[in-house]
Amino acid sequence: MHKLIKIDEKIYAITIYDQKTRYFEGIWRIPEGITYNSYLYLGDEVNILFDTVKRDFSKELIEAIRKVIDPKDIDSVVIHHMEPDHTSGLKDFLEANKWSAEIWSHPLSLKMIKAFYKIDVKFRSLKDLETINIGDEEIRVIHTPWLHWPETIMTYMLNRRILFSGDAFGGYSIPEETTDKILDEGYIRAIRKYLATVIGFYRPWIIKNIEKLDRLHIKPSIIAPAHGKIWVKDPVKIVELYRSWAEAEPINNKIVVIYGTMYGGIENLVNEVVSRLSEKRFNVIVYSFNEEKWDCFGDILGDILDSKLIIIASPVYEGKILPHIEYLINLMTRKTDSPKEVILISSYGWSKVGGKYISKLLEGSKFRVVDIIEYHVTHDPKILDRIVTTIDSKSEK
Repeated sequence: MHKLIKIDEKIYAITIYDQKTRYFEGIWRIPEGITYNSYLYLGDEVNILFDTVKRDFSKELIEAIRKVIDPKDIDSVVIHHMEPDHTSGLKDFLEANKWSAEIWSHPLSLKMIKAFYKIDVKFRSLKDLETINIGDEEIRVIHTPWLHWPETIMTYMLNRRILFSGDAFGGYSIPEETTDKILDEGYIRAIRKYLATVIGFYRPWIIKNIEKLDRLHIKPSIIAPAHGKIWVKDPVKIVELYRSWAEAEPINNKIVVIYGTMYGGIENLVNEVVSRLSEKRFNVIVYSFNEEKWDCFGDILGDILDSKLIIIASPVYEGKILPHIEYLINLMTRKTDSPKEVILISSYGWSKVGGKYISKLLEGSKFRVVDIIEYHVTHDPKILDRIVTTIDSKSEK
């Protein structure tokens, strides 16, 4: 399924709905789905397609293009990012185009096109900050490395003030409304999850590249990303959201609680902690791994980005901790590393090693362990008081 809308007198947005991919990049569970956006500029002198699509959907892309123009009449294809979810449909498009279009992209992209798809193409290498005249419009090229591959670029239409941003400023989900004219908290969470999982490792580069856009005085009236909603109403909002999450700015009363349990023992303590914290008007977000369900790693990483404090609870398991909690901690240090305070809770039967093991996993990261609470089999009520007191003292800072 796809949607075709006009975002400008001469520009169409083509949004492809992907409800088939359950694990984005083969890693991140996305029951919310994802979209792929391509943009078609019909100019006085040149017709340009901005990005293609995943090959599974190349027929849909070509079908959408044919509603407004013959694919043979497209002169150029801008590739902002070589990842296959945006380029594996390139060959199919070029066949429909009779191989007449020239590819415009980062200098690194030509070798990648040949390596990925074994095709020879007409190619124009785009230099950082060069300006391309296309008749009634000029396009500024901005190299934006590591958002989230080294060859990533953005392009900016100077007269229309439209920024084609590639993966940056995108998000998961298949929103009913293609633009940000309707915006809800669910979509904000989907963007945050996307940033954490896809670009989280490169968060410093988000800041660097936003600062670069600021230095270039790029003030778009529209931000057109490769995934998710197109920002036509309030493009400043998505830039500021990305900036705040890249900096892991905390919401003061937000606490993320993550726990794993085999038979419900540690869950009892967590439930009591959550109840006490909720009474104190903390915004507590709870994620669990138990016999009935596992919460989504990507959702957890997204919530960590703007949390004030994190509680991690796991029983000892085979002299360590539960494997999926260990995996999550590894993801945290890789994708959301930030100076947030962490309380560790571990129950044990015969070996008091869980707290020390989790502390070691966090060594070298920016996360700060502020308390380690370990107890034998069942918790004493004093432990609950200790946890709440620790959180109270931290929240006052």
